Amino acid sequence: MTIYRLPRPFFRYFCYGTSTQPIIGHTSRFGWGSGVRNLLPLLLVGLAITPSLADDEQRETTITRLEFRVVDVEPDAQPVRAFRYSLALYSTDQEEPHRGTDIAYRSENGVLRIPKPFPPFGRIRVWVDADDLEKGYRHGYGSFSYRIDTNKLSEPTTIQLEPGIVLTGKVLEAQTDKPIAGAEVAPLKWGHHFAWADWDESAKTDQEGSYRVITRSAKGIAARHPDYRGIEVENDSRQFTLHLCPLMTLAGRVVDSDGKPVAGVSATWCEDETDAEGRFCLKVTRDEWEQREKQEISFYALNHRSLDVPLKSFSFDQETVVTLEPEPLIRGQIFDENGNPLEHCKIELKRESENVGSDFYTIPGPHKEGKWEEHITKYHQVFTLRVSVAGSVRSLRQYSREEATDGPIITRLAEGHRLTGRLVAQVPLDEKNTPVVLLDNAANEDLRRRARVQADGTFAFFGLADGQYTLRLHPAISSICRGGHMNAGVGAFTTFGFASPNKPWERSITIEGAELQLDPINLHDAGVLPGCVTGVAHNPDVEHKPFDNAFGYICAGEDDFDTVGGSYYLLRFMTDAEGRFRIDACPPGKYVLRLTGSAGGYGPHDPSVWIRVTPEKTIDLRLFSPESDHQLAINFVVGDGSSRDVHAGAALDAAVIAKHVDPKTGKRSNIKDAEGRLRVQPSYILCQLEPLDETATHWPIYTKRFEFSPRELLEENPRDIVIPNVPPGRWRLTLTATYIAAFCSSETLLTRNFEVSKRMAPLEIEMLPSALSGTFDNPAAGPWDRATVEAIPQQPGRPTRTCYGEASFRFIGLAPGKYSLRVQAQGCETKHIDDVIIQRGQATWLDKFALKRGPEPGPASGHSKLDP
Repeated sequence: MTIYRLPRPFFRYFCYGTSTQPIIGHTSRFGWGSGVRNLLPLLLVGLAITPSLADDEQRETTITRLEFRVVDVEPDAQPVRAFRYSLALYSTDQEEPHRGTDIAYRSENGVLRIPKPFPPFGRIRVWVDADDLEKGYRHGYGSFSYRIDTNKLSEPTTIQLEPGIVLTGKVLEAQTDKPIAGAEVAPLKWGHHFAWADWDESAKTDQEGSYRVITRSAKGIAARHPDYRGIEVENDSRQFTLHLCPLMTLAGRVVDSDGKPVAGVSATWCEDETDAEGRFCLKVTRDEWEQREKQEISFYALNHRSLDVPLKSFSFDQETVVTLEPEPLIRGQIFDENGNPLEHCKIELKRESENVGSDFYTIPGPHKEGKWEEHITKYHQVFTLRVSVAGSVRSLRQYSREEATDGPIITRLAEGHRLTGRLVAQVPLDEKNTPVVLLDNAANEDLRRRARVQADGTFAFFGLADGQYTLRLHPAISSICRGGHMNAGVGAFTTFGFASPNKPWERSITIEGAELQLDPINLHDAGVLPGCVTGVAHNPDVEHKPFDNAFGYICAGEDDFDTVGGSYYLLRFMTDAEGRFRIDACPPGKYVLRLTGSAGGYGPHDPSVWIRVTPEKTIDLRLFSPESDHQLAINFVVGDGSSRDVHAGAALDAAVIAKHVDPKTGKRSNIKDAEGRLRVQPSYILCQLEPLDETATHWPIYTKRFEFSPRELLEENPRDIVIPNVPPGRWRLTLTATYIAAFCSSETLLTRNFEVSKRMAPLEIEMLPSALSGTFDNPAAGPWDRATVEAIPQQPGRPTRTCYGEASFRFIGLAPGKYSLRVQAQGCETKHIDDVIIQRGQATWLDKFALKRGPEPGPASGHSKLDP
């Protein structure tokens, strides 16, 4: 396990983006001495914001004045004359949003007038806080699109206050009940996994130990004091009496194996890291000291082995010395082609332990005479060293632990061959037009090289061995994903598995015993120069009115979200007061364009479309306009439409449904076994449209799921699915069936080409009234591993159906007949089940079966020479 020393103390930072989006995040850096609880802030990305982003964006009509009437909780209350406000102003006219934070304001009539200067149009977000002892704490929030018009009379826009939370009580000493003055008290808030203390909203106790904390949300309370053990109480109460235990101090010092002091060591129950002399103060309560036989203190330091020391080893009478052993070192030296020490290069290391790998990371060096060294842990067994010069990988070798620790690793760069080329274009080769030039090795993906493109368009790769390579050009901008909605920027060529339909320009290269000079690459012919995107956006949720002052994002694909809801994008923009927008340089290809009124980032259900950007061309879009709102309706017909056929085609058991599903509400009772759930829980149908006409500039994204259940299918409604904004033309429809329960499965149900015309009848999808499903055990399954299940028909001419599932499979609308089932999973033997009979009007459920582990792979070589 690698231990990283992180700085102290707790702090909170806010990172704001440009005018189109603030990237406002909450996180904390921590020292290990504060215990495991200090890890929690790292899990809370985007869940605590001041001012709060948790408040929903309000859909408002465009306002003409930046005047807001602050209305108190009680409708007949007097005007709120004293309050504090914060604001954020966004507009296409400015690079950065204008912000104001915690501004005191007084108004006799309760009207807040935003002082000039501000842009003539844009979007404003306002947070208001009012607090007094009589009415308590109240808060309000509003997000508004605006366009200043002094000639248009209008009443101030209302910002409604709502009751806040006031936490009160006392902090007392545990043994004596004496009040503790100066204790810091903060609300506990619920994060992604755990509750955490928001110390930015803390208050200190007075001489009587009393406190008053105001907040917008609280799941409990926390208190701390330098002389007392802190406490956290998770409770929905609003009044707490907290008892803190006084601390006793134990002195100590940390040294290395040579007796030299070790600074920067973190330890349990230590507020600070060790100083330059290695000294620390360990603070314990009386109860903790009495339980010292059972307590251990953990010490962590960079490049040293962690150590657990029994608390009983410490003493109040003398300084306790703790000795940390250093982690093992691996050392090396790098020489160039001529045998001279190389001091100007990039050294990267990848470390692997049993069943756990890592990515390459850069290590310090090389130092004088090309030497380098790096600490490793006892867990790492295989090491891959990669050396790059001027962006090109010149050496890649793998070492076992014995080889790496046996002596210095000597790396000699082979001369190899040089590959040169030149990019030519009739436009300046600036950051918007210059593509990323990569060279991939067909034999090893870790040997990716990136060339520097000079001002005249020339580039070169050095030290190439004979072999096959692929030269790739990625359009400028498209190679980098940027983190949105409280996520920092992410690395180049990182897509997090997001499906992108775009492929780079490629050319196969063969190096055979000599240098190779490529013919000039014309970027106009390669199709990698950016295009321009202009247009007008309408709001499909508000009667197709212009989507004014909206935030827009160009994304790689439909699923640009991570596991905690973070969003990612390539470019961002903002519409003006008429809904117009312009992106001067957008990489060519297919992308998802998203629109939202929220400055906090887009969500999965915000209006979005696919767009096709043509190199060096301008596409002009009219998004969600009234004239383009053609609807495509889809209707499913299962068998003869009877309840029996619908249940059979959906692979559902009517008897089990009657037992576990409320016929009025559709709510299901808890079913513990997976096989029972498979008979009750329906599949969902996902739709994807693609244009067959190359001239199409944009097309819709349908994010809703249709529940393929008797409850929905038996309704007399010829429009099971309605996809809006489908212009006339030729289209390809792909339907995917997914089963979502404890174990998921999915299958591409059908792909159909058709033509959309105005006022066309619903598209009818006929489904056969029979199905096949079942569950299985996969002993080799890891997180998110899915097996491939194939239903192979014995009748000639019928297609094989393929499903991907974690521990279940389902084929809805399966044609009657005889099938054989083939199940393949990584690490397991292929499973065959023959003579599976599917009958019309029936759903077939196979008995649960288990896969067998396959033979273990042979031991990998600890050392592979990959140098040329």
